[in-house]
Formats: sequence, C-alpha cells, structure tokens
Amino acid sequence: GLSDAAANLVVFQVEGGDLGGALEKASDLLARQPGSARAHFSMGYVERYAGLLEDSARECETARTLDRRNVVFRSCAYTFILLGQYDRAIEYASVDAGSQYFLFWKIDVLLRQGKRDETLQEIQKSDRRFFYSSRVLEAFLRHQPEGEIEALSRDVEAFFLPLRDSERKYAAAATLAFCGRREAALRLLRRSVEENYLACATMDRDPLFAGIRDTPEFGRIRALALARQKQIVAPWKAKRLLSTRSGR
Repeated sequence: GLSDAAANLVVFQVEGGDLGGALEKASDLLARQPGSARAHFSMGYVERYAGLLEDSARECETARTLDRRNVVFRSCAYTFILLGQYDRAIEYASVDAGSQYFLFWKIDVLLRQGKRDETLQEIQKSDRRFFYSSRVLEAFLRHQPEGEIEALSRDVEAFFLPLRDSERKYAAAATLAFCGRREAALRLLRRSVEENYLACATMDRDPLFAGIRDTPEFGRIRALALARQKQIVAPWKAKRLLSTRSGR
C-alpha cells in the first residue's frame, strides 16, 4: 500500500530488463491508486522503455499536475527529449535546476539541437564522473586526435555495458554514434534492445543516430526492437484495453 515504495520497485524492475513484469505492476499500481502522482510517473517511466512515448508523456503530465514540486519527475525530461519536444524537456528538468541532473538534460538537448559550441560550454561545467559520456563528446567537439577519441570511446563502452539500466546504454549509444564511433554505438544500442529498451520510433528520428541509421546492423537492431514490442508490449496493451472496456 506504500505508493512510493511500489513505484520504486516498478522502476527498478524495468531498468533491470523485466519490461513485461514492470508494465503489469505499473498498471496494477495505477489501478489501485489513480490519484497517486508517483503511480502515474511510474507508468510513464515504464511506457518510455516500451517505446510508448506519447502515452509516457501523458502520464508525466498527469503526475506533474498532481505534484508539481516532486524532483523525481525530472526523469520525464527524457521522454520529451525523445519526442523532440526540447522546451518541454527543459521544463521538467528545471524542477532540479542547478544540479548535475539538470546539466545532463541541458547538454543532451543542446547536442540534439546541433548547438555544438553551447554544448561544449556546458560540458565544461559538468562533473565528468556524473556524465561519463561527456569525456568522448568533449574530445570529439574539440577535434582532438582520432586515437584519443577512440580510446575514450572504448572506455565509455566498457563503463556502460555492464550497467543494469538499459536506457543508459541507449543514451551512451546515441552519444557515441554522434561522435562517429559506429561499432561501439551499435553494440551498446543492441544491448539496450536486448535488455528491452524498445524505443523503435525514436531510433528512426533521433538526430544523434544519423551516422549509423543506414547500416545493416542498425536495421537488424530496429527489427529486434519491433519484434520485442510485438511480443511484450502489444499483449499488455490489448489486455489493458479489454480491462478498461470491462470497467475493471
């Protein structure tokens, strides 16, 4: 009956790759506590991993309406980044303005907007231990020697591959792709999908993936993500729709 604890368990579950289980638990939590901001947030969080970005955005909006000061909801910034709604992303991140989290989202937005000089300026303010991918990004933006960029790329890949959160692998893959590290980016992207981060539509339009989108491996990864959506997400959506229509 503790909504915050239950929501935390849902987040922990989906970050660990159990997308199907997290969808079920998030749905159950929301059905039991429809007035809980954290229940709506956790539903939106899981829907982002499932690739249901518009649904995720709606849950984030509801959560924010119910509790405008909850700093946890800053995570919704990534839903709006993936939707290409950068102003909305900054709004959500601003609940934690001045923190490294806020700076992380700001750098991500500036990079996707193609503002390289401003991105580099903000990286100078960041804690490299927090934003680990900034090491290779900074080297790339500074036009450092290819060997240095490649060495940093290997470090970034080695850092993110063993992490349990599939979304962090997706984000690192996007940064590496932008920096021209095609093979490392594809390996991280594949691992994120294998661990059920299924941002299929986002992969098609994310500007950071422009350099690898035409590769055969990218196509195979996208096909895997679509297959996982059909296997895991589609049955859950059908079940939820049936439950809604029956009034349960």
